[in-house]
Amino acid sequence: MKKILLLAMLFSTMFACQDDTSLSYCPALQPCIVNEDNKVILLNESSPDYENYNVGECSVGLVECVADDFIICVDYYFASDEICDGLDNNCDGTIDEGYDKDGDSYTTCNGDCNDYDNLIHPNAPEICDGLDNDCDGVLPNNEIDNDLDTYTECEGDCDDTKPEINPGALEICDGLDNDCDGLIDEEEELAEICGPDTALGVCEYGTEVCLDGEESVCVGAIYPQNEICDGFDNDCNGDKDDGLFRPCATICGGGLETCYDGGWYDCTAPIPSEEICDGGLDNDCDGLIDEGCLCNEGDITGCAESPMYDPQTNEIIDPPCGMGIKICDITGTYGPCYFFNTMPEECNNWDDNCDGVIDGMTDYCTSDPDHAGVGECVSGLKECTAGQWSECEGQIFPEDEICDGLDNDCDGDIDEDLEPHEKVDLLFVIDISGSMQSYINALAAALSAYVSDFEQTEHKFGLVVFPNSFFQHVGAEFDVRSGTLGNALINVNAFQNLINSLYANAGGLEPSYDVAKILMTSNDAGNIGWRDDAYPYVIIITDEHPQSWSNYDVYDVAQNSLNCHISSCESGDAYEFYIISKAMYEPMWTPALLSSDNYKYLPYSNSGFASYIEILRDIFKNACL
Repeated sequence: MKKILLLAMLFSTMFACQDDTSLSYCPALQPCIVNEDNKVILLNESSPDYENYNVGECSVGLVECVADDFIICVDYYFASDEICDGLDNNCDGTIDEGYDKDGDSYTTCNGDCNDYDNLIHPNAPEICDGLDNDCDGVLPNNEIDNDLDTYTECEGDCDDTKPEINPGALEICDGLDNDCDGLIDEEEELAEICGPDTALGVCEYGTEVCLDGEESVCVGAIYPQNEICDGFDNDCNGDKDDGLFRPCATICGGGLETCYDGGWYDCTAPIPSEEICDGGLDNDCDGLIDEGCLCNEGDITGCAESPMYDPQTNEIIDPPCGMGIKICDITGTYGPCYFFNTMPEECNNWDDNCDGVIDGMTDYCTSDPDHAGVGECVSGLKECTAGQWSECEGQIFPEDEICDGLDNDCDGDIDEDLEPHEKVDLLFVIDISGSMQSYINALAAALSAYVSDFEQTEHKFGLVVFPNSFFQHVGAEFDVRSGTLGNALINVNAFQNLINSLYANAGGLEPSYDVAKILMTSNDAGNIGWRDDAYPYVIIITDEHPQSWSNYDVYDVAQNSLNCHISSCESGDAYEFYIISKAMYEPMWTPALLSSDNYKYLPYSNSGFASYIEILRDIFKNACL
């Protein structure tokens, strides 16, 4: 900049010398300046202006002769506008005035990095304010908030790597000095209120206590409890003994009593009182109602008794008849019976309609009202004599439906639901062990009567008895008594002749499981000779529990019974298989989960003829063709 000023001065001086600047001598090296008109002005060092022209960056020049008549002023520097450069550019004795904004004697041009804060300049001491006070471009590490918890190390953050640790943090029970006060887990700061939501009643707040710097526990707290009858507010809801009831009782019954202030009161159970004739209440709770009272005053009851009085004349009616009334008086007893009206005649040994005749009526009767008057079923008649009905006579009850064009079972249908198999082979398998001897005659008679229903039909019958031997061995399980092996099915007359000579003389164990299984094999292992166009029936009759010589069980029997592959059976058909025995053995014959109309256990109520034939006719009846 001085060089530029020098050239400018030189140009101006030369220009001035040309403009009437001529001397007859050369005042070389004499102080000089250039005025506003660009003329060289000589100065005297003793002149007061000399010092004024040597302030700041300003200085006087020295005269230099260029020619005898031409001089210039060399190295003259004049004042310029002040700029921020650490110099007194305007030569007013002050350096960079107007550029020190914060008055700390430093400007941005001499290193002040924040000229709006007098605590920040190159010579300022570093303080804990998070700022670069000495303008060295480096913020001290202790002023950096490394964990971003708004506290630095110089502000007292004793661990600037953990945001939960700083002077403003709350002390917690963790074995650390959370608030940087030099103390760890101090109790006075951890002593927070804890415990229940309220301090009503027996409830009390507690204080949190730190244990081993790991967990805090609430000490001294009392929490709400179930309300009990003790005069205290146990559940801490502001009410003592509220909502507490318990059963109570007197001899008259039960009730509830309520807790007040620690005691039980106001039992609602009824209290016994003296018995009165009030028409139905047990006042003294002794289990008796109106004991000692025949009636209550004003009660009215009907009467049909002698003597009976005429209410108009108060005379005795003879003979008495109809319905009378009598009224209970103040003593709790009924007065005399006064005639009231005639009534329809009933069977009560009394002339209800006053016609001079007692009873003598007849009426229809039935012990089977669901069927009387339907089909062949009719009601009977009964007669009343001396207040008693006779037996019901002449009733006809439902019977098994037979093929006769009549509604025998009285269900409104004629000849319905008769056995669907038009042609059957009925094989009777009978236990002839000694225990059957008391049953065999009744059974034989029932079988003979039963097969007689099938005269003139194509149905056939077979007889198998078991066991075949007194000695238990495989192959002697049964004996085919009818016909011949492979042709064991016979007609009604032949079967009746055979069955009437049946007697029980076998012994040992009765292998009923074995017999049932063998007789229902797909290859006719029993040599029965089932007909191809008839449906097979197997009917076992015994009085013993089922047994086996070959370790068979009820599931072996069931498996064979459900797979009929002989005679007229089609794929998926089952044998018609029935067991007639005592009721106690049913669970041993009925396999679990088996549901089949073809597999039935038929217990008998007794071992008589009627019981057997009733069961047999339930198994199969001749189809109505």
